[in-house]
Amino acid sequence: MAEQTDKVFVSGMYLDRVHENAPAFILTNQTIHVEKFIQWLQANKHLATDKGYIKVVGKESQNKDEKGMNKRYFEVDQWKPVDNAQPPVADSAKTTPTGTNPQDSQDAPDLTESDLPW
Repeated sequence: MAEQTDKVFVSGMYLDRVHENAPAFILTNQTIHVEKFIQWLQANKHLATDKGYIKVVGKESQNKDEKGMNKRYFEVDQWKPVDNAQPPVADSAKTTPTGTNPQDSQDAPDLTESDLPW
């Protein structure tokens, strides 16, 4: 079982709601307060992977904002796999031909300008 860690909330990056009439390819909206976010990143470098990434999860609280909507926020994803003596068996339905699951990667995807929809 994974070890319990204290929750770490991201400061300076806010998860906004997508407008109800937005096209389907718009998945999320975020607002970043540059100075607050830079300060938070500098104070939390220790949470980065060995490749320099901090994974975050967008969540929705049960607490309401001034408009009566559930508050949204980002929390650092600190989940780490438990070391087991036996390596997990790969599920061939979820793996790529090379045998790796891209969703398990600690790296952000390498996007080029041609990958962007605009």
